[in-house]
Amino acid sequence: MNGFASIGAKYFIGAGVVGSLLLTQGCIATRDWVKEQMDPLDGRVSQTESRISKTEGDISSLGGRMSGVEGNWASSKGDWADRRQGGKSA
Repeated sequence: MNGFASIGAKYFIGAGVVGSLLLTQGCIATRDWVKEQMDPLDGRVSQTESRISKTEGDISSLGGRMSGVEGNWASSKGDWADRRQGGKSA
């Protein structure tokens, strides 16, 4: 019985040492440190959001331009059809 008690005591002491090391290492990440780490990311996120907004504006303006091109193409197609018919009948 004496052998089991010494083994149990060794595990208890080992667990206490490991536990105390884990508790002392956990205090490294303070709020200020986390804020310092996150500040550059906030700037990059803001830049990315502004670039996305600009790109969305550019894309929506392309929709209007495409409508104009389609209208011009349709009228040109009609003009060419009229010219071809006029040229064949003459």
